[in-house]
Amino acid sequence: MTLHDRGFHYSVAVVARYSCSTSTLSRKLVFSALREVVQQHPALGVVVASGKNNNGGKPCFLRLEEIDLNKIVSFVEKPAVSSEEEEQKFLDGVLSEQNSRGFDTSGSLPLWRVVVLQQRGGGLPSVADLAFVWHHVIADGLSGLVFHSAVLQALSSASQTIKEEDDELGIVPTSTKPLLPPLEDILSLSESTMAKISGMFKSWLGSWFAAKDEARKWTGAPYQCKSLPTKTLIRQVSIPAASVNSLVSRCHSERTSITALLQTLVGKVLAETFEDSQRVRCATAISVRRFFPAHLNISDDNSMGLWVTASRQNFSRHTLGAGGRGVAGEFPWGEAKKNKQRIQKELAKGDRDITMGSLRHIPDFDAYLTGRIGKKREDSYSITNIGVFDGEAPARKPTATADGGLYHQWRISRVALSQSCHVNGSAVQFCIASTKGGEMVIALNWQEGVVPVSDIDRVVQSLREQLLRLGDEGGRKRGWLPRLWGV
Repeated sequence: MTLHDRGFHYSVAVVARYSCSTSTLSRKLVFSALREVVQQHPALGVVVASGKNNNGGKPCFLRLEEIDLNKIVSFVEKPAVSSEEEEQKFLDGVLSEQNSRGFDTSGSLPLWRVVVLQQRGGGLPSVADLAFVWHHVIADGLSGLVFHSAVLQALSSASQTIKEEDDELGIVPTSTKPLLPPLEDILSLSESTMAKISGMFKSWLGSWFAAKDEARKWTGAPYQCKSLPTKTLIRQVSIPAASVNSLVSRCHSERTSITALLQTLVGKVLAETFEDSQRVRCATAISVRRFFPAHLNISDDNSMGLWVTASRQNFSRHTLGAGGRGVAGEFPWGEAKKNKQRIQKELAKGDRDITMGSLRHIPDFDAYLTGRIGKKREDSYSITNIGVFDGEAPARKPTATADGGLYHQWRISRVALSQSCHVNGSAVQFCIASTKGGEMVIALNWQEGVVPVSDIDRVVQSLREQLLRLGDEGGRKRGWLPRLWGV
C-alpha cells in the first residue's frame, strides 16, 4: 500500500482480445460475466483498511458486501485506424493512462477496474479488448490470466436473454469464500546460513565492490518522484505466432526457455543501445505458488493473490555478446542456457532465501522508499513472463437455453501484460504474455524522464528485429505452443 500511496507503483493490467461470430460484448453480457467472476474470487471483493483502529495497528483486508460495477467498468469506442501500428499506439495510450492512475483507497470501491474497448459500429463478428486493471496488493501477474479465463468461461455460458436492468445487474454481492492467505502466512521464508554469510560479506566489502560495479552499470536516471501522479509510458512489441513457434523450438534444442532467452536478449539489446555501459542487472519475477502445500489448492490456473518474488542476475557486455556502433552481435545461446540453469537453481531452494522475505526486516518501509530518491538504481531492467494463455473456451455450437436465449462461443486471440513503472525499481520493465497458437506481446513500461523516448524507440526496434531474426534462424516447426513459463 505504501508504494501506491506514495505514487511509486499504481497498478498491473492484463488486456485480452475477445471475439465471437454470433454475439457482441454488450454491457449486460459483461456485467453478467463479471458477476460470476466476482463470486468465484474473494480478492475482487476486498479493500484495505489502514489498521489504525483495528488489527493491532497493521493494515488488513476488509470485505465489501457488494460492488457497483457501474462505477468500475467503462466502455470506450475504439477510433477508426488504418493499420495495426495505429491500433497498437492507441492501446499503448490506453494502458499508459490506466497504469498512471491509482485507486480510491477510502474503502467504498474495490481495488480493480475494467475498461472495454469496442470496435466502432458493433457489428459481427465482434472483436473487443477488455482490460483488467488492479492494485498489486490483491493479485500478481498470473492472477490476470486467471481473471480472463474466468470471464471467458462466464461469457461462453451466459444466456443472451438477460432480463435484469443494467443498474440492477451492476450491483454484485461479493464472494463469501475465505480470502486466500498471503505469502508470508504460507511459507517459512527462512534464510540459509550461506545467505547470511553472503549478506555479511557484502555489508563488509560491498561498498568497495559496489562503487566499482555501479560506475560501469547502466540503470537509467536515478530514483525520482518529481510530481504526482507518476506517469508510466508504454511500448508494445508483438511477435507473430510463426516466429514464436520457431523460438520455442530453438529454445528446446538449446536447452533453455523463453524467459531465459529474453533475460539474455534484453540485456544484450540494452548493452548495445547504451554503448558506454559495461554491465546490466536483471530482476526476474518468479511465482512461488509451486511451493505451496497441496491442500491449499492454490495454482497458476485457479487462484488470485499476490505470491511472487524475484531473482537477480548481473551481465557483462562480454557474456551477452553485445555488439557496438549500431551493429548487433551474435546471440549467446550458451548464456541463455546458463540463465535457465540459474533459474532452476533458484527454484531448487524452495521457500528459503526468497527476496520478498527480506522486506520483513525493514522497520520503516516508507522511510526506506523515500530515502532512495536521488540515488542510482540497483536494477537495469526487469522481466515478468506470465506464460501462455489458452484462449479457447470449451467448444460448443450456439444452442438454445430454457428461456429462449442462446449460448455463444467466445475466444481470446491476444493477451498483453503491463504495469505501472516502479519508481523504486528497474529503469525499464519488460512484461511478456503469449497466446496458445498466437502471438507473443512484450510491453515495455518505464517512468517518464527515466529513459529518453528516443532510446526506448531504439530498444524496441532492435528487440523486435533480433527476435524475428532468431525466429527465422530457428526451426519452422508449427503446432501446439508449449506452456513455457521459464520460471
